[in-house]
Amino acid sequence: MPGIVGVISQREAHRCESLVSTMVESMEHEPFYATGTYAMPELGVYSGWTSLDASLTGAQFVVNEAKDAALILLRQRTNLLL
Repeated sequence: MPGIVGVISQREAHRCESLVSTMVESMEHEPFYATGTYAMPELGVYSGWTSLDASLTGAQFVVNEAKDAALILLRQRTNLLL
């Protein structure tokens, strides 16, 4: 099932990245899922996601000018036939 995970921490970057990777892998139930991760170690922000293949229409990562806040936006397109 598609999903988003994240860690906000001042721990070592490799530990947080490993944790996010483990969380993403636990959501990757089908081989056709697309996955990704994004990290901003200087802010202590680590994120990851799964989505149905080719349905992720955009990912945007925004950091404010002071570099003390981050916003992560993910959009997924879903075509449902009823």
